[in-house]
Amino acid sequence: MRPLYIIFSMKARKFIILWVAAVFCGGSLFAQSIESIKASSKWLWGEGTGETQEEADQRALRDLSSQISLSVVSSTQTEIENQQFGDEAISTTSTKGTTEISTGGVALNNCQRIVNKNKNTFYVLRYIEKSEIDKMYERLEQKIRELVKQYKKSENQDKIGDALRFNYWAIKLIAALPTERQYALRGDEGLLISELNGEMAEMLNDIKVEAKGVMNDEDSKTVELRFMYDDKPMVSGDFQYNDGSDWIPAKIKDGIGVAEVPSHMSRISVRMEYEYRYLWKSDPTIQTILQQNPQLIPFPASGKSVLLGSAPRQETHFSSVKE
Repeated sequence: MRPLYIIFSMKARKFIILWVAAVFCGGSLFAQSIESIKASSKWLWGEGTGETQEEADQRALRDLSSQISLSVVSSTQTEIENQQFGDEAISTTSTKGTTEISTGGVALNNCQRIVNKNKNTFYVLRYIEKSEIDKMYERLEQKIRELVKQYKKSENQDKIGDALRFNYWAIKLIAALPTERQYALRGDEGLLISELNGEMAEMLNDIKVEAKGVMNDEDSKTVELRFMYDDKPMVSGDFQYNDGSDWIPAKIKDGIGVAEVPSHMSRISVRMEYEYRYLWKSDPTIQTILQQNPQLIPFPASGKSVLLGSAPRQETHFSSVKE
C-alpha cells in the first residue's frame, strides 16, 4: 500500500485584539470603517500594534497570514490619505489601490492598509478581498502542475535525482494549500498528493546501491559505489553516507559515487537525497514555502545499507565525483 503523507495547513489562529477603543476617539468615521471591514464577509483582515509603523505593519501582516496558511511579506505601499483628529496625537492613514505583497512566494495583489497613531503607538489594519486569495492559490496550483510535469520528464530521461527533487517539492507545495484544495487536486488515478507520495516511495525503493570497488589505505578506505535505477545507471543525483561519525554529502555522476570511510568499516549506510535544500533558492516560491515549513517528510526507502566485503580491491584512488 502506498504511503500517504498529507500535511494539512495550520488552522487559522484566533485574532488577538491588541488595540483599545480609546485609539479611535475623535475618529468615528475611521473607527466605523475598521468595524465595517471586520464585520464584512468580503474581507480577510489582520491587525497589529507597535512602537513603529513598520513593527505594527509586520504584526498585522502576520495576523492576516495566519488565515491564509502562507507567509505574507510586505512589498510596495502607496499612502493616499492622512487625517488628524483634534488636539490629541491621533492620526489615520489609509493605504488603498494597488499594493502588492508576496504570499508564499506567490504575488498577492491589492492588499490594503489603514494606519492609526495614538501618541507613541501605531495601529495597522491589513485587509484584502477573499477573491484575491483564491487567485493566489490558483497560481500556486499552476506551479504544482509545472513541478509534476518536470518530475515525469526527468524520470523518463533517467534523471532520477531531478525526478525525486521535483516530486518532493510538488508534495510540499500541495501541503501548503488549504485542506479542501489539497483534495481537489487530482492525478491520473486519484488524489494527486497520494499518487506523488506513492511514486516517490517506489522510485526510492527501485534505486539499488552496491560497492563496485574498494581501495584500502592505512587508516581509511575509499569506496566506489554504483547507483542503479531500473537496471540502468543513475545519470545524476545526490546522496549522503555515514562515515561512522557524521553524514557526508556526495554526488552521483553516470551511476558512480565515492565514499571515504574508516578502514574497519564493513558496511556503509547511504541516504538518497530528495529534499535538495541548497537548490531552494533557485525558485522564489519553493524557497519561501519550504523555508516556512522545512520539516522533512520521511521516506524510509531513501536509506540503503551497502556491504563492502564482496567488493573487489583496487590499487589506485578513484576520481572524486564533482558537481
